Amino acid sequence: MEFCSVNNIIADDGISMIHHINYIFNPSCFNRHTVTAYYEAAAGLENVLLEKNDFDYVDGSAFDATISRLEANSCSRLNL
Repeated sequence: MEFCSVNNIIADDGISMIHHINYIFNPSCFNRHTVTAYYEAAAGLENVLLEKNDFDYVDGSAFDATISRLEANSCSRLNL
């Protein structure tokens, strides 16, 4: 954020990048909810088509140590 401020970075929409960063990291914004929050919100919808991101097919074994560390800090595997 300091980099954006010092260099007066402006996003493509003409608004200061700091505004966008503050929005992205604002804990009250919906985009900061956990995966389970999104899943539960969609679970009751009818006629939902599930699309998978290709990232689902990446071999995740390289992340096992990081995931284990995060799970030890009360992060669920589903939310990761």
